[in-house]
Amino acid sequence: MSPAGVAACTADVDECSLPNKPCSTNPPVQCFNTLGSFYCGSCPAGWQGNGYSCQDIDECATNNGGCSTSPMVPCLNTMGSFHCGQCPPGYEGDGKTCTEADICSTNNGGCYPLATCTSTPGTIIPSCTCPHGYVGNGYGPAGCTQISDICGTNNPCVNGQCENTATGYICRCDPGWAGQNCDQNVNECSSNPCQNGGTCADGINGYTCTCTSQWTGPQCQTPQQECGGVLESPAGTFSYPNNPGTGDYDHQVSCAWVIRTDPSQILRITFPFFDLENSASCSFDFLQVNDGDSASSYMIGKYCGTAAPAELFSSHNSLYFWFRSDHSVSRRGFTVAWTSQAPLCGGALTNTYGDIKSPGYPGNYPPNRDCYWTLNVNPGLLITFAFGTLSLEHHDNCNFDYLEIRDGLLAEDPVLGKYCSTASPPPIQTTGPSAWIHFHSDFSVSDRGFHITYTTSPSDPGCGGVYTETEGIIISPNWPNNYAHNRQCIYIIRMPQNEVVALNFTHMDLEIHSGCLFDFVEVRDGTSETSPLIGKYCGSILPARILSSTNGLWIRFQSDSSVSRAGFRATYELACGGTLSGAGQIRTPLHPNPYPHNKVCEWVINQPMGFVVTLNFLGFDVEGSNTCFFDHVEVRDGPSESSPLIGRYCGTEMPPMLQSTQRSMFIQFKTDSSVSNLGFTAEYGSAEQGCGETLTEPTGSFTSPGHPTDYPHGANCTWYISVEPGNLIRLSFTTFNLELHTNCAYDYVEVYDNGTALTGTLLGRFCGRSVPPSLTSTDSLMTVLLVSDSSLSAEGFSATYVSINATTDCSVVFRTPTGQFNSPNYPDNYPTNRECVYRIIVEVNMQIMLNVTNFELEGSSSCSFDFLEIRDGGYETSPLIGKYCGTNAPPIIVSHSNRLWLKLRSDHSLTYGGFAAHWDGTQTGCGGTLTTSVGGFTSPNYPLPYHPNAECYWQIKTSAGSMVELSFADFHLESSFNCVYDYLAVYDGYSTNAPQLAKLCGNQIPPPVRSSKERMYVKLRTDDIVHTGGYLANYQTICHGVRIANQTRGRIESLNFPTNYPHNANCSWTIQASMGNTINYTFMAFELEPQSTCYYDYVKLYDGPNEQAPLIGSFCGNTPPPANTTTSSNLHIVFRSDVILSYRGFQMDWYQNGCGGEHFAPSGSFNSLNYPNRYPSNRECIWHIHTTPGSSISITILEFDVEYHPNCNYDKLEVQPQTCFCFHPQTLTVKYTPTFGLSCVNTVKCIVHS
Repeated sequence: MSPAGVAACTADVDECSLPNKPCSTNPPVQCFNTLGSFYCGSCPAGWQGNGYSCQDIDECATNNGGCSTSPMVPCLNTMGSFHCGQCPPGYEGDGKTCTEADICSTNNGGCYPLATCTSTPGTIIPSCTCPHGYVGNGYGPAGCTQISDICGTNNPCVNGQCENTATGYICRCDPGWAGQNCDQNVNECSSNPCQNGGTCADGINGYTCTCTSQWTGPQCQTPQQECGGVLESPAGTFSYPNNPGTGDYDHQVSCAWVIRTDPSQILRITFPFFDLENSASCSFDFLQVNDGDSASSYMIGKYCGTAAPAELFSSHNSLYFWFRSDHSVSRRGFTVAWTSQAPLCGGALTNTYGDIKSPGYPGNYPPNRDCYWTLNVNPGLLITFAFGTLSLEHHDNCNFDYLEIRDGLLAEDPVLGKYCSTASPPPIQTTGPSAWIHFHSDFSVSDRGFHITYTTSPSDPGCGGVYTETEGIIISPNWPNNYAHNRQCIYIIRMPQNEVVALNFTHMDLEIHSGCLFDFVEVRDGTSETSPLIGKYCGSILPARILSSTNGLWIRFQSDSSVSRAGFRATYELACGGTLSGAGQIRTPLHPNPYPHNKVCEWVINQPMGFVVTLNFLGFDVEGSNTCFFDHVEVRDGPSESSPLIGRYCGTEMPPMLQSTQRSMFIQFKTDSSVSNLGFTAEYGSAEQGCGETLTEPTGSFTSPGHPTDYPHGANCTWYISVEPGNLIRLSFTTFNLELHTNCAYDYVEVYDNGTALTGTLLGRFCGRSVPPSLTSTDSLMTVLLVSDSSLSAEGFSATYVSINATTDCSVVFRTPTGQFNSPNYPDNYPTNRECVYRIIVEVNMQIMLNVTNFELEGSSSCSFDFLEIRDGGYETSPLIGKYCGTNAPPIIVSHSNRLWLKLRSDHSLTYGGFAAHWDGTQTGCGGTLTTSVGGFTSPNYPLPYHPNAECYWQIKTSAGSMVELSFADFHLESSFNCVYDYLAVYDGYSTNAPQLAKLCGNQIPPPVRSSKERMYVKLRTDDIVHTGGYLANYQTICHGVRIANQTRGRIESLNFPTNYPHNANCSWTIQASMGNTINYTFMAFELEPQSTCYYDYVKLYDGPNEQAPLIGSFCGNTPPPANTTTSSNLHIVFRSDVILSYRGFQMDWYQNGCGGEHFAPSGSFNSLNYPNRYPSNRECIWHIHTTPGSSISITILEFDVEYHPNCNYDKLEVQPQTCFCFHPQTLTVKYTPTFGLSCVNTVKCIVHS
């Protein structure tokens, strides 16, 4: 009821819009206003109450919230909801339902990635079996170790059999050999087998005893007869007289010895001592040797004099020795030594002419002998045999003793002739370039044997040959006309080791026969007639494509005397490609040598259902170009050339580890007709299918497989993020932990802007524990790739992304010559969680001077919260200039090209006033000065084509006493002879007046270039025509193993001095004074990590050339080493730092103590040591004289008196460079009148040697 005098209450109060909401706000419940009142809606699902107040329902209190109870899964209650935990190990499901899982279906059951996992019912531990070529228990990432093929590639066992093992190899030594590589001859003499004073000589798996004059036999166990006898043993000696050399033998002596060994062996004879009366025909005193056991045997020789006869071999198992002396001259006698060995007959012959004799010829051949000769000459030649002597036991069927010659290298080849008589047959000729000769004797009758000669002559043109090119054509003689009768042509195709050959017959027209007995083509898998037979072909049906399993094919074309046809034509090529499965390796043809031109190799790799294909490149060197248009490797996600493209690769940068999304992968290697590089090797295998996804929501998150547990080995996961057009994607990593490697070569995450790994721009590759920076795309697409290898793994990563409106984003590109920009809201505080990218691009051939005038950001030691990052170029991957935070503004920065890239990032907490900056891009030029110990720079506009008519200079100055090494990660400059158009010149000093180290152009990555001192000067010059992708250069300071010589003074500094030195530094310098001088050194600054024993960071000084020299001391902290002088002419300095603290380091000055020096004045004088007294010995004094550039130097020698030598080999004065001096001689010796010389350079080096 309204109060008196007041109008009725007609205005409704909207309780729902009051500041204090009448309905629940946590959770929010809708409020409904009514006339004069209101009411609240129902509590949302998961809550209970009247709407005015809502309480959480604990769903887990009833029936475990619906989560699995067998097995038990924890139910986790949350405000207004709940969720189930993960199924326990051995089960799979969503937590509400858990079913027993095949343990092998996840991470291969914990087995080695390439091992076979077999689950066993009732157990949670699978059975792991290593694949072929691996050993181990199969469990875990290191459960299988690949067996090295040392035996196959480089057999180390010199005298034994090699067996591969997991850790290397084992040699099973042949008898008589020992040692790890069977290269140590066992000393059989170590047991002293020779008796009665005999001397033992070690051999291979045996020994020889040299007996005293009173003993004989293999072990000197038999008393020596005074004269003659029968000696039956495999080895031994005999002498006459019994002690030869001590006295002369008797006159009128006639002694005979017979030596017999095993019937299956022959004798090898040497003469350790020989001294008989000499005569022209050995008619007085002599030793006669017969090839048998009597004087009637064929006489091998008759010997006298003092020259020992040459080594002799018997043709039988016995020899007859007859010594006779006359009545006159007597000498000191002889010693005969013998050993036994297998008979010597037969062999492999390859000369184009020669002869063959029966054993013992012209004496009788021995019984029970089989001798085999193979004669193999170049294809295209025929062999003719002529019989000089033939005297064999006669038999009608030649079943006893015979000589057999066959038309080829095999015992089953056609017989040209079989002989067993004393008649001389006419000459015979082969139909091809090879023959097989067999001589056989039985146990009975023996005769003189045979002596035949052979010569070669050309066959028909085009009949056979050796083919070593990577592709070619072979044809039958006279093709396509009919071939001749009775022809045999041998074609040998030989490729480099480890390659294979493909042979395709394009035409075939030979006489037909069911067994191809008449005319045929025979193909063998190898390079000889003894290689395995692939096939024998005739008629007109084309054989299928033939692929060798070795590096060659042996092909024989044979025609008989009857039908003749057109013959055959075939092409061959170096084979590559194929269909593969499981695990293994592929490589380019001829690897590691350059691959052939115009080659296409295609591999299809298939894996079982449920698995995908992994491909990991082990080495990669393919002709490079920006688009990989020329030579390239193309990998596709599927079994054919039309499958989706994974990537196309070229150059020398190793492709990432690749993984298909299905069970097949197609790989094509294609080359053109120009540049040929070394190619690639790659390892393929399998991995479980499934990781990665396509994300299309405006915001989202994703993690590595298994996160927060370790990600699997061999993973290759791809996430495609695609948002609405007109939006950008900002990717942020919340956690990150991958296997660490310097170049992220093992496990890594790659992020690509606007496409795939092939079509997109790489924003970065990341590994280790450092969380990558926030990354922003330039369009609505982003790709994230995770690759892991087969070794270490870690927790992986978690990441979030958000779609941002491109029109409201604070990133901007400035293209005006001058301008200014600020942080958002400047001068007020910048907002939180903001990432702004500023790109400044000015005209070509201009440089940008950036000046940050006001600067206030949240500070931290590593600038990990809020920061301004500045890069020297137009991209996020350009070389880093610096990362700044706090109130220390960046210095004035001058870019090396016409682009700068800046990024401001703020986190979720504190904000400050930000920054203001302006730029001036009106100064011409490019290049700059680099002073850090490591760094990099690029060509202007890299990786896009560089600018025309550019001339850029970079001066690299690092720590004194060290050197600079320049290397290239990418290099593309216009190619020309002598690099006359576009080029990069590198100089050993601080200007182009210094010596030139290299002049570079083309598309091949140059080898590293190293300076001799701490400065390097780099000049880029381009013309106005061809412009390519430019280069990415890196440099580092070389401070290890530096040798400093031919200087009289200098300075050495720690890396980055006077700023802090880097962690893990390992530097060593050796200062070498000239002969006879010492070195004074003084530390001008010294600040290292202090520690009582200088265990962490330290400087060590050695009085000599290396760390084996006497130690002067080990120093650290703030107390510099005392100034001192060495006692030798060398000082060795070692500086090392650990991984923790870092200080300013040190600066040391030194100078040579003794004679010599540096002269920079326009005039002056110098003299030898102790002048006018005599100079000392063993001394070298060096004076360097420098004047201003463009001037010359004149030297007047007032007095000269040194030791004389015609060639100045001893004491002398040298003036260098000698070629520039105008007076002669340039090297002065002895007393000399005052001489005047004029140098054509402004630097002269004078050296005095004594």
